Parts: sequence; structure tokens; C-alpha cells
Amino acid sequence: IRPVKGDYVVGIEIVDPNATLLVAGSRGIGKRTPFEDYRKQSRGGKGIITMKTTDKVGTVV
Repeated sequence: IRPVKGDYVVGIEIVDPNATLLVAGSRGIGKRTPFEDYRKQSRGGKGIITMKTTDKVGTVV
């Protein structure tokens, strides 16, 4: 993973492709996404934004 200046990696895991990811914002907004919805990344990938942080969502917790 090669984040651009100002970006950082929050976490990396190897997961069951049939599972889902639940991400929650500090203002009570949540998002559940099946892992199969995420595309594979190759060497030098820039990552995937799962949930944008906005005034409505708050920060990811």
C-alpha cells in the first residue's frame, strides 16, 4: 500500500470473502458492506475509501 501524503492506513486484515464489514461514524451513522464488493488491489494499490467523513457522519470510530 502506498498512501499519498496526508493519508494513512487504518488497518489491514485477511478476511472470509462471505463476511461483511461494519463501519461506524461518531454521529451514529453506520455502513455494512460485503467484502465481495471490494475489488482486489495489486502491488502499489491506493486502497479503497469505505466511508467518507462528513459533518453528517463524523469521524470513523
